[in-house]
Amino acid sequence: MASWRRVRLGRSHRGWAELLGVDARRHLIPLIHAGVERDRHPVSGETDIAIREAGAWVDLSSRLEDVEWERLEHAYDNAADLPAMLREISGAGHPEHIVRMLRDRLVHQGYVVYSATVEAVPILVDMVSEGSCPARPAIVRLIGDLAREAARVGPEQETKVHWSRRWRERLPLMADLLRDGDVEVRRVASSLLASAEFDQDRLLEQLLQVCAAERDEPARLGQLTAVADLLPAVPVAAQGAAVSRVAEIVSGGSPQVRMAGAFVLRQVEPVGAGVFLDALRAPDVELWRRTWCVPGRRQSVVYWVDERLGEDRDVRLGLGKGLVASADAATRTAGFKVLMRVASRWRSPMVDVAAAGFDALDDPDESVRSRALFAIAVSRSREPEHADRLAELAGGPDGYPRLAAIWGLARMGDSRCVPHLLSFLRSEHLGYRHHQVYEGSVSRPVLPSVDEILSEAAAWSDRLLPGVVRRLASTPAGFERRALLRTVAGWGPQAKAALPVLVDGLATPDPTLEIIALAAIGASASDVPIGLLRPAFQRVSAVPGVDRIGLIRAYTRITGDVGPVLAELPAAGSDEPLSGSALHLVGALGPAGADYVGRLEQLMPALDTWATLGAARSHWEITGEVGPGGRALAGLLVDLDKGRPAVKADLLALRRIAEMGFVNPALISVLWFLVRAETRVTGPAGEWQGIDVDEMMAGTARRILDAAGEGACTSPQ
Repeated sequence: MASWRRVRLGRSHRGWAELLGVDARRHLIPLIHAGVERDRHPVSGETDIAIREAGAWVDLSSRLEDVEWERLEHAYDNAADLPAMLREISGAGHPEHIVRMLRDRLVHQGYVVYSATVEAVPILVDMVSEGSCPARPAIVRLIGDLAREAARVGPEQETKVHWSRRWRERLPLMADLLRDGDVEVRRVASSLLASAEFDQDRLLEQLLQVCAAERDEPARLGQLTAVADLLPAVPVAAQGAAVSRVAEIVSGGSPQVRMAGAFVLRQVEPVGAGVFLDALRAPDVELWRRTWCVPGRRQSVVYWVDERLGEDRDVRLGLGKGLVASADAATRTAGFKVLMRVASRWRSPMVDVAAAGFDALDDPDESVRSRALFAIAVSRSREPEHADRLAELAGGPDGYPRLAAIWGLARMGDSRCVPHLLSFLRSEHLGYRHHQVYEGSVSRPVLPSVDEILSEAAAWSDRLLPGVVRRLASTPAGFERRALLRTVAGWGPQAKAALPVLVDGLATPDPTLEIIALAAIGASASDVPIGLLRPAFQRVSAVPGVDRIGLIRAYTRITGDVGPVLAELPAAGSDEPLSGSALHLVGALGPAGADYVGRLEQLMPALDTWATLGAARSHWEITGEVGPGGRALAGLLVDLDKGRPAVKADLLALRRIAEMGFVNPALISVLWFLVRAETRVTGPAGEWQGIDVDEMMAGTARRILDAAGEGACTSPQ
């Protein structure tokens, strides 16, 4: 291959692509193959460059033609479009755009090594190792991203082995880029080695050598970060030696260099939050944006640092608390996000989140005040002074702060939220003008919809229900009506006074939620005119996407008519399998479904989560026995104490178990884990909904233990 490193172009690559048309290549290629060189054939400098460029073009084209791209795959189907893109990098007026298109195809899904990636990467590596290829930094960054994604892929992927072999062959070329003459290339080159899966000792030594000699600070920051990433993969003795050398390199350096050094040091010993706070508050924090590590806004550096600190709760907590005391408003806002991230991973930081939120309620920056209000509402603080302050804010003008304060009061169990919720029910907008009622969002942090806030205030449903009923009676079909209907259904039998307006709602175009709400409040055929209910049910049953399970169960509960249930089931004596929907519906037959019990018991051990939830409840509804269904539901939960993050289906399983009154020794162990775990069982979800799911699971587990009696309430050792 003609060496791009030695060629210095007198024209743009696009210009030479135009110059080297079909005819030009036909004349030049024989000269190249004949070994024509400048000292043997006195052609002009520009022609000599053209000859070299033609040679490079021939070699690249030959390599591309050797690969059956149509038989390979990338994120969007077969890879027939890759050869044109790889050729165009050298001739495009905007090669960075072509690299972005390649990234979209080769990294798009993540955690995948596409078959096309295996063939494309060696070509990209050879391109970038040649000195004059355009967009070299962008290509190096792309290769680094591919290497990091490939490192996450397990050996079960067939292409993983092929990738590893090709990548290992090219690693020496990539390591050479650490000493490249182009500083932009050096700034991203260490990303290529950070996730290396082999030869880590040798690569670590090279990184340390170049880092000691590097004079460009962003490049050095990236190199130190790569050292930190490689360190866990080398022997303990090598780790100690590397840390000592890094300590010499960063001694007396800038705050950012010291923070990069701390990433290395914390691999072998604890590091406090101070070094990270010093760096994130310093003006030179912008240096990180020039590295391979954290492209993006200044706050992105904060979130990246927080993510790298991983399981180090105390340091992350100290980081968040320190950042919310910063003089910079954007940093304070980022600090609240860090605190919420920590709270979504561990239960105990909620006290710190509440304290930080309370202290920032008078912050001069509106975005910080919004974050503070959101944090204190999520925390469910039990401090009287916190509730008093929210009550004060709830009396303010219509807007985000008022609604957030009302939400916080409802979550705290403070009845001072009730008058304000009643005023919302009388106002033009539920919530406030820029807050969509349901299935909408506002600027982050997003407040819940009003029906969710009303559900938080269920303890005062008797005071709120008249306002909900009045609003519901005058509200046409749409988001707002659905929100109010969900509130009524959520309140259940306590909302029986809503019966007349729910019956009137059967005449609306989509009475699905009216029927479900009627069943939730305990309405029966004597309460609901069958002449309205039956046509409403038939009308919405044909609507695509309707909640058929909820609708049919609700209709059957009100009328006692099992016909719609039987229509969804195979005959009891047939060999036709029970569908997932049928497993949820058959229980609505009650004792009349006894012929299906044997099939349910046979199926339950091998069902997926959603089907098990339905089959277990149905078995209990038909037989009244808690054992078979309870054991199946408990089986869904047994791996929670092994680290599997909990999801909403686990909460549903717990609620079904509590409803059934089932308990056994294996379940008790999981229940105690849910009650006592310091780490949130839902994992680091980062949203208040995840925190709430975790708290509801812990509360439900405690109620099951309490109901099980004294023996179950003895915590296992």
